[in-house]
Amino acid sequence: MNNNKYDESPATFSFPTILEGRGAVITIDFEEGVCDILINRAFAARMKFNEDRYEWYVAEGELTDADLVYEIGERIDKIFTKTNYKVSA
Repeated sequence: MNNNKYDESPATFSFPTILEGRGAVITIDFEEGVCDILINRAFAARMKFNEDRYEWYVAEGELTDADLVYEIGERIDKIFTKTNYKVSA
């Protein structure tokens, strides 16, 4: 990312959630402004940050739950920066 909003070094973190009525572990693998999202260790989506609109979006994959996309964006934000932003699915 050009504005250095986030640390460019790779980082991985996970959190538990309920997905479709079942427990799931969401893993976020962040590297160079791109986040690979894994659900129970399986690739689900790749999220990127849109600097013009100032929001996270699903760039590739099948992550259609807008609430989960928002939660992932919020958690990335809490880990890497104190900035507020919007998230879209």
